[in-house]
Amino acid sequence: MKIAVLGDPHIGSSYHFGHLTLDNVNSRLIDYKATLKYAVDMAGKAKCKYMLITGEMFKDRKPGIQEHFAMWSTLKYGHEKYGMKYLWDGRGLNIFAYGRFLPKYITVYQWLMKRMGVKGKKWMGD
Repeated sequence: MKIAVLGDPHIGSSYHFGHLTLDNVNSRLIDYKATLKYAVDMAGKAKCKYMLITGEMFKDRKPGIQEHFAMWSTLKYGHEKYGMKYLWDGRGLNIFAYGRFLPKYITVYQWLMKRMGVKGKKWMGD
């Protein structure tokens, strides 16, 4: 099984290097989305079934709607085009808030527990 690893995207940082487009979007956000799409495409073409996303997805704890849309639309694209599933290390994004809406996105711990056949909610140290 192949797993792609993407570390610390920090979507929303370095906006001071960009400029506002006519659509009132910072050009750096467009760069982030294109780079994330490139990573998803590379993983999909390499026939990776999963992409492990480590570290902080966003620069800020409370990213704006544009940052959320850039991330979720790109990950949805990867799921629809390649059947990619995403694993999270649990830092930098409260994925549990999205869990009931997006069950295909799970944390690494949930995935490992499922793969090992552990029933119920078991966490390290339990």
